Amino acid sequence: MLEEQQVTTLNDALRNISGVTQTAPSYFNQFATFTIRGFEVSDGAGNFTRNGLRYLQGGGKAANFANIERIEVLRGPAAAD
Repeated sequence: MLEEQQVTTLNDALRNISGVTQTAPSYFNQFATFTIRGFEVSDGAGNFTRNGLRYLQGGGKAANFANIERIEVLRGPAAAD
């Protein structure tokens, strides 16, 4: 699906997911802030993980999306830490 949509940024990847909106610009494609069903998610706050590990800064950073298999958005109790 990511390849079909020609995704180049995290915002592109999350664009079609219900309940997810980008609330602050991604400066230089590095730091993004999103709202997921009313809760703010900021990559600078450690809300992103990469390969199961917290990714404290730059989770929204432009990456080579050809190497990304999937992006998961956790909702409900599974998303709580």
